[in-house]
Amino acid sequence: MNKTMWVMAAVAVLAAGRLAVADDAQPAGPGQWREKAFSKLDTNNDGVISKDEWSAAAETRRQNREEWLKKHPELMKRVDVNGDGVISDEEREAAWKKWKAHRQKMLEKFDTDKDGQLSPAERDTMRAQMRAEWEQAHPDLLKKFDKNGDGTFDPDERKAAWEEWKATRPNQKAP
Repeated sequence: MNKTMWVMAAVAVLAAGRLAVADDAQPAGPGQWREKAFSKLDTNNDGVISKDEWSAAAETRRQNREEWLKKHPELMKRVDVNGDGVISDEEREAAWKKWKAHRQKMLEKFDTDKDGQLSPAERDTMRAQMRAEWEQAHPDLLKKFDKNGDGTFDPDERKAAWEEWKATRPNQKAP
């Protein structure tokens, strides 16, 4: 689960560079993301995206992606399969396919209304189940950090475990 979640995060960052503004014929969907994306790109608010605006946005995405990957080198290692320091189209596509397969598994398991997306309630159910599975697989950590003895991590206990983990393993991937 953990590797998949980290790979999904890496793919999401890398895929951000493929942002395309959809035409008006397509529905906006939840959160009106197309309109938000368009407004971010249309920096002078003239209703069109100029070549300069597009180039500036591409440069910002590139810089943000590079900064993010510097902060999370473990993701680069997972996606950069051949270790040459760059993510090729093939590596990006492989990571994207892996993410899509994982997403499909999550939808099959948790999308109870079968609408093709996870509602907030369905996401909460998914997170709770994944957390419970992780806690069962790591009883030693639960015993160490479950200060109130209720058999599960509350947010403060989870944060304490995370902080200790980061301090003792600065160059390793996250659990």
